Amino acid sequence: MRERRPDRTHTPRSLWITIALASVIVGCSSKSPWVRNNSLVRWMYYPPVVEGMGAGLGNDTRGTTFDHREYAALLRDIVDANGEVDYLEAESQRDRLDRYLDQIAKADRRALSRYEDVALLLNAYNACTIRLVLAHPGIASVDAIPKDERWQAKRWTIGGERMSLDHLEHKILRPLSTEPRIHFAIVKAARACPVLRPEPYVGAKLDAQLESQARHFFSRTDTTNLEVLDQELHVSELLDWYKSDFTAGGRPLREVVRQYAPEWMAVQIGALHRRIEIVFLPFDSSLNGRWR
Repeated sequence: MRERRPDRTHTPRSLWITIALASVIVGCSSKSPWVRNNSLVRWMYYPPVVEGMGAGLGNDTRGTTFDHREYAALLRDIVDANGEVDYLEAESQRDRLDRYLDQIAKADRRALSRYEDVALLLNAYNACTIRLVLAHPGIASVDAIPKDERWQAKRWTIGGERMSLDHLEHKILRPLSTEPRIHFAIVKAARACPVLRPEPYVGAKLDAQLESQARHFFSRTDTTNLEVLDQELHVSELLDWYKSDFTAGGRPLREVVRQYAPEWMAVQIGALHRRIEIVFLPFDSSLNGRWR
């Protein structure tokens, strides 16, 4: 049978242009379920998908350790018990931060175990972000930093390689660790991000530190809350951005939250099961600290 195609000869070209522009506008808002689940829109506006996520850190503990004492002393002085960062104090200790960044720049990553390497890279990301904020005194939000100076700026040297923070996250950290909990350790200086720990990540404690970060993240009312009567689980937009990492192997997002949420919430999520609707909370990009 001959295939019959619809007649498009009377469709104005301007209509297709309007549809295309509308799609871009809707894509930029990233609010509707259609947008969130549209593969083209996700490819255009969301972080890149990394294959192989979910395999864990492995068991490679061979290699040397890295000296994070300079960074440890800085964190003790600038991060309070709630994870708030005192950027004015950090500015007064900028020499200490710069010495640590110089250590990172010269680090021999090949000599480190996978655990030590991932710990180094997480610390590098967070230390570079602190330095980025210090370069813009008094800002109230990371969005106030010019876009070309933020995550895609190729201005950091780590292990002898010049790179951007986006490259560090998407091309090195995520493929290297194949561990979705790293998203609870990467701190982009925004209030909706995971908190900055008052200690560096170290290979010997990395698994426990990542577990602690994940549980803390889902204990916060600004990132996770369950509306039992409405059967809605409100979670951070971070889980939408990196959905492919968290749901590797077909695992539902609700089960990710259930694994790390407080016990009462985990029980309720289990009881509601598939009836739960996931609602993503708006991301608060205001600064995760203060300039006094």
